[in-house]
Amino acid sequence: MAIDKRTTKGRALLLAKKLSGALHRNMYRWSGGRLGGIVRGVPVLLLTTTGRKTGVKRTVPLVYDVQDGAYIVASSNAGHWEPAWLLNIRSDARVRVEVGRESFMAKADVIEGEAGRQLWDEYEKLHPSYPAYRASRGVDFPMVILRPTA
Repeated sequence: MAIDKRTTKGRALLLAKKLSGALHRNMYRWSGGRLGGIVRGVPVLLLTTTGRKTGVKRTVPLVYDVQDGAYIVASSNAGHWEPAWLLNIRSDARVRVEVGRESFMAKADVIEGEAGRQLWDEYEKLHPSYPAYRASRGVDFPMVILRPTA
């Protein structure tokens, strides 16, 4: 079930996500993706967006899939609230992606509606816990395609 981040439980979860994300990000970078590059059998990348209000660069670890040379991520946030990185992408689609030791600039395209549902249906096959995420929030998650730029 989705948690409201304004509640005590939600604030505690938000803090735990921030701390675990920072630890994950640091381990990933330190090890070139050998630590934290695979979580529960699923590949993880680091996505850096620019804060829509602050202009500060923010980096989050995200599970991904690859299709036709593009990286696909879901804005599921483990079935909780809409992630800040998605709001940042809606404001500025230029992002940085790190996969293992490789780092590159990319353009993020938010995919919603039927096309987004089709991407999610494929994405949910990555891990058995993903179908429960959509059920917990009761909404479709926008999907994001990260296309490397020159």
